[in-house]
Amino acid sequence: GAAAFMAVWCALLCRSWHAREGRLALRWGTLAAAKLRGVRPRATRAAFRGAAGALDPVTGRADRSYFPASVRARRRFVSRIRLAFDVLIALLNVVFWKAVHVRLRAAGLPGVIATVGNAVAVFFLNERAMDTATRRADAENHALDADYDSAIFEYVLAFRVINSYAQIFYVAFVQRALEGGCGHRDCFAAVGHTAVVFFAVQLTLGNFLELGPATRAAAAAAAAAPSGDAAATAARQYALAESPDVDTLDDYLELTIQFGYCVLFFVAAPVAPFLALLSNVLEAKVDLLKRVAKRRPVPTLDATTIQSYTSACLALGAAAVLTNAALLLYVAPGGRDVLNSQPRAVAIVLASMVAVARFAYAGRGKLPGDVELQLQRNEY
Repeated sequence: GAAAFMAVWCALLCRSWHAREGRLALRWGTLAAAKLRGVRPRATRAAFRGAAGALDPVTGRADRSYFPASVRARRRFVSRIRLAFDVLIALLNVVFWKAVHVRLRAAGLPGVIATVGNAVAVFFLNERAMDTATRRADAENHALDADYDSAIFEYVLAFRVINSYAQIFYVAFVQRALEGGCGHRDCFAAVGHTAVVFFAVQLTLGNFLELGPATRAAAAAAAAAPSGDAAATAARQYALAESPDVDTLDDYLELTIQFGYCVLFFVAAPVAPFLALLSNVLEAKVDLLKRVAKRRPVPTLDATTIQSYTSACLALGAAAVLTNAALLLYVAPGGRDVLNSQPRAVAIVLASMVAVARFAYAGRGKLPGDVELQLQRNEY
């Protein structure tokens, strides 16, 4: 019942979210912005490159501002290789902390030390992935802001999904087969324990490291700037740290991973949605303080919709149908007995859950009727 509820909730949430963001984009005039703006130069990027040997005779600037498709394809291939290397590091991190866990248990120490250490390592690997993705997107030299942001989104999301959930999936579906059990607790309880520890560490470290450096920079700016007049206020604001362009991307990616923690392991960690609510309240206050008092005003950035994030949450919601069903039937105590004694009832429940997942994907990419009608009027 809990898994079926989560499947229905994911489907309804994703569809209503997509409909609302479509109406907001129509109201704000950004829905068709990608079709209207055409090529938008990326000259503000530090790694922006033009095509050598093709200069405009009037302006003296590069006539072809971006790489040919073949060059960009080669650079994107290099990015895929780098992503595979980073994923390998994430998997080796799981192996390393598993070895630490075994040694701690042999020494009579609590294994939660290794779990917390693994969660901390996962957090810093996730942060490093954003820097790597930004450098790779700069090297690919995209012609549109949307293409540039999509390149970062795809790289970071692929890495963070594997890095954030690998240890939990190992405990859920691999540890019993390889090690014969999950220590002093059953594997179902171990899944919930691991998910809660990972989520709590991400919440604590994320907010602390977001606010700490910004607070130190603001204190240094206040000490260095004179006081008493409007010019001093402007000088103090100018001395604050800049807000990176990828801050908004990082916030959306953080919410996407948080959504996965809530839905993928809901039956084993039902407290995860409460932790998500607490995380969002703290995150809103930290971001507000950081943007108002600790950093320069954020420059406006254009956007069309949040379709990429909606699609990612739809995929996580569909995966949650399978993961929660597998946790209940194969990991939870008594789950295998139910599967063996009532296979017909289990088949009906699973078929219903798959139908719900299909319902979620049926709405993918579709906008509300009034939004579609307005788009058709605009094109006409």
